[in-house]
Amino acid sequence: ASTPVAAPAAPRKPTQVVAKPVRSAAKPSGSPSLLSRIGRRLRSLVSGN
Repeated sequence: ASTPVAAPAAPRKPTQVVAKPVRSAAKPSGSPSLLSRIGRRLRSLVSGN
């Protein structure tokens, strides 16, 4: 019983670990900061031109 349980447990762990970074990246807390930085850079370049 220990062997079959360990087999499914292995794929389940990586899926959860991968889901965590994806969720954090999908969160609005991180996206607007990057968008705002890129937006400011684009605006500065456009205004400079």
